[in-house]
Amino acid sequence: MERTINGKKVVFREKLVSADNWDTPALIKEHGEAATKGDFSKAVPLLCRVVESWEFAGDPSDPAAYGKLDLFSEITPLLAALNDYVQEKTANIVPKAP
Repeated sequence: MERTINGKKVVFREKLVSADNWDTPALIKEHGEAATKGDFSKAVPLLCRVVESWEFAGDPSDPAAYGKLDLFSEITPLLAALNDYVQEKTANIVPKAP
């Protein structure tokens, strides 16, 4: 998945290898809980795992890089894109309500 955020391209990983990412569902849960509690440090690990590349300064696998993004024009839209990514990736494994 690719998104443009504040004029910069962000690419999310198409594939997460099972053996290396078995704990990703736990990270998704922790990310959601951290976001609602305002705990930035616990919200970032999922982003580090799923953002493959971006045109922002810094390395997307480095948690410190996220702390340098602008709150309203960069990190907030990035979190919305992450939400879309998770929904897209889990659409086939999460039962739909009748």
